[in-house]
Amino acid sequence: MPRHAQRLMDTLSLASVTQSAARWLLCAALQTCGLSALAQTLPLAATDWPPFEFADAQGMATGADTEVIQAAFERMQLSASIRIQPWARVEQQGAKGEFAAIYSVIKTPERMQNFVFSDPISSSKMVFFKRKSQALQWQSLADLSAYTVGISAGFAYPEVFTQAVQAKQFKAVVPSYGASADLSSLKGLQRGVVDVVICELSVCQYLIKTHATDLTGIDHMPTLIGTELPMYLAFSKNWPRAEALAHEFNLALAKVTSSGARKKIYKKYGMQSE
Repeated sequence: MPRHAQRLMDTLSLASVTQSAARWLLCAALQTCGLSALAQTLPLAATDWPPFEFADAQGMATGADTEVIQAAFERMQLSASIRIQPWARVEQQGAKGEFAAIYSVIKTPERMQNFVFSDPISSSKMVFFKRKSQALQWQSLADLSAYTVGISAGFAYPEVFTQAVQAKQFKAVVPSYGASADLSSLKGLQRGVVDVVICELSVCQYLIKTHATDLTGIDHMPTLIGTELPMYLAFSKNWPRAEALAHEFNLALAKVTSSGARKKIYKKYGMQSE
């Protein structure tokens, strides 16, 4: 190994940079070309959240946002090694720099301390799901004060809902954990463990369709909770050149969108792309 490369590795070790980040930065340092020409693989992470991102029958990451990100990475001459795991671990390990980036992320002040956010890749529409046998409707969250609400642990929800939870406005709030937290919440709803479940519209519609036998008695209330929220690819500030990577990604994402490829990807999954 060249002396300057060894000095770089020693410096990275002292700085407690993760091994995968150190290897990537070393490779970048040994290149004479620009960032966009580095044919490297970046480790990414997401949770099981179909149709945006999920593992297929072979265990490979797929989904609408996954394919959009891969299309942008291809234009950057990068590839992605994607791990699907519970969201709490995704966010925690991403903040430490164990992954170059995580997705699909809703922006919060806390997350902005740890991540550099891309331009939006998609958006989230949160609604309440209920049993078909329930004659439930709501205009204000206060209308649901007598009900138990199912949530997915660690997820970011619209501020109006978060404030209602903090104010203990509902009868109870029951979190689900793991890589398939939304599916667990829906199954709890089917069994009567909770009265309603807050969930992204496309996600829980997809889960109900693909688990029809187990979730036959569930539908949703159309009223949107808060506003539609953009979602992002979030680069860890503890990953080398996070700002530069985010900038390169935004340029590539714009080309994917303008070419019509992004719209085709979302249509493939039965989703709309703005």
